[in-house]
Formats: sequence, C-alpha cells, structure tokens
Amino acid sequence: MADELFSTELPDIQALIKTLDVFNENVNKAVREGINKGADIILAEQKRLAPEKLSEYISKGKLYVTKKGVVGITTGYQANAFKPDENGSNHGLAGMVYEFGRPGKSPQRSKDTMSQKRHGKIYTVKKGTIQAQPHIRRGFDNVVEQAAQAVIDAISSEIDKLGD
Repeated sequence: MADELFSTELPDIQALIKTLDVFNENVNKAVREGINKGADIILAEQKRLAPEKLSEYISKGKLYVTKKGVVGITTGYQANAFKPDENGSNHGLAGMVYEFGRPGKSPQRSKDTMSQKRHGKIYTVKKGTIQAQPHIRRGFDNVVEQAAQAVIDAISSEIDKLGD
C-alpha cells in the first residue's frame, strides 16, 4: 500500500488557538462596530421624525453588555435630556409628551385650567389634549431591519476573513 492512512504529525495546536483568539477578538470588535452602525441608522430616523426643536436632544447612549452577555446601545432621549436647562426647560419631558401625547382631563383633576410655574412666575393655563406624535418608537420600527442588517454584515465580513 502506497497511500498513507494516518499521520503521526501533530497539528500546530498553539497556532490554531492563537488564530481562534484573534478571531474571537475581531468578531467582538465587529459586533460593537455593527451595533454602533445600526444605532446610528435608528438615531438618524428618530431625529428625522422628531419635531425640529427636539431633534437635537435625541442621542445615542453608550454601548453596554448585560449580565447574560447581550450587547446593546440605546437611542432616544438619554438621561441628560431630562435635566432642565438654564431656562428651566426639560426637553426630554417635552419629547416624551410629543411621543405619547397627553390626555386633556383626568377624573382627579377635573378643572379646565391648571397652574404652571415658569421662570419664577405662576401662570394659569388652559388644559387640553396633546395628540401623540411618535418619533422614537416609530423611528426604531421604520429602520430596525436595516440596522439589524448592518450588524449582520459587520459580523459576516469578519467571519469571511477566517476562511481566507
């Protein structure tokens, strides 16, 4: 028999382990880059749908990893948007009112007017409904598949490199 059925040479296991470690690091980097690209896509759509005066307060949060290892990033009104500015305006709260609307009357507060404090003065204002104008959730829903594809493409390109 001239054909060799098995070889006594050991494969270069250290080189394989090193390649897999580098691959793992590169895939993690690709996941993070892909999630950031996806978040940018969602953020752009949310800002496009938002009222012009509020779009500058919509932002992207920091990348996070949950205890179960799920990597994510938030977009929308971040915590800093809910801090009143020097004029006392709370843009995050205003954005949430645009997002969800406001009922005009409640059983607990049946008056047609309410008092508001603005710049140290108290004003009486008429209550009324505010129709919801979703822009955060709708922005996500409009482009979620595009954002997911950005993550998939980033990971796929890294996996394709392994075969090279």
